[in-house]
Amino acid sequence: MRLVDALCASIDARGGELRLGDAVTSISPTQIASRSGDHDVNGVVLATPAHVTGPLLDVLAPEVASTLRSIPYASVVMTLLSYDDALVVIARLVAVARARGEPLRSPIVLVGGTALAMAGHILHVLDGAPRPFVFLVDTSGQALRRHEELIGLNAYLAHLACTVDVARRSGFPSVSIVYGEAVSGGYLSLGLMANRAYALGNAQIRVMDLHAMARVTRLPHDQLQQLARESPVFAPGADNYVKMGALSAIWAEPTAALMSDALAEVMRESSRADGRLAAGHERGGRVLGEPTASAVARAL
Repeated sequence: MRLVDALCASIDARGGELRLGDAVTSISPTQIASRSGDHDVNGVVLATPAHVTGPLLDVLAPEVASTLRSIPYASVVMTLLSYDDALVVIARLVAVARARGEPLRSPIVLVGGTALAMAGHILHVLDGAPRPFVFLVDTSGQALRRHEELIGLNAYLAHLACTVDVARRSGFPSVSIVYGEAVSGGYLSLGLMANRAYALGNAQIRVMDLHAMARVTRLPHDQLQQLARESPVFAPGADNYVKMGALSAIWAEPTAALMSDALAEVMRESSRADGRLAAGHERGGRVLGEPTASAVARAL
């Protein structure tokens, strides 16, 4: 609720007025009609879903209204984790910790849902005491249909990524662990936004299958295979993500001690700058990224 409260305070400070429960029934360039009556305005900005915007534009722009009405409205579902598998991983870590007599910490474990729902969970806990998030990741990626693109999939993913960043800046750092599969935007918008990312030994990580990449880039598949052998940027596999600096490490066998150390580390370094670009340069996986970013920074 912090973001909502800050936005409301900003509107109020600028002399604005926020009306709740006053549905708009029609609009014109200089006037809007709502349940409470007619209101003169200097301009109108519509920030409503297609199925709401369409009827409001019936008179002003009937063709646009017709197009908007034809867009089906649905929530964007991006299942990032298998709930049952996530619980098994958590239970295993707890059991190992208890068997070794190690103290149990109390991180916030996010086990899945839609992008919007997960963003809501992240923002909801920011009113509490600072503590780390743990993202357990097993995702085949975001929905790839044109329908999802039309209803704003990119905005939902961007919102989720922003909430992870807001949490980090508010003293809630995060650790992500890939225990199955991690593909494309489903991983980029959450797992790779964490302060530190890890993978188990059997994890499969890739941004895009080489066959799909060939169709998009129009490069021959054989050429992409050769590039993947030469550069980690093109190649799938957790090892290549370590080389690029995206992963801090691969855990051959997950233990409570590894988890405890990772949580303690992100709490200590939560205010530090992201070091993945430098790590990728040191490990030889992204040799041009850090020098290029430094050159741009010096030129500003």
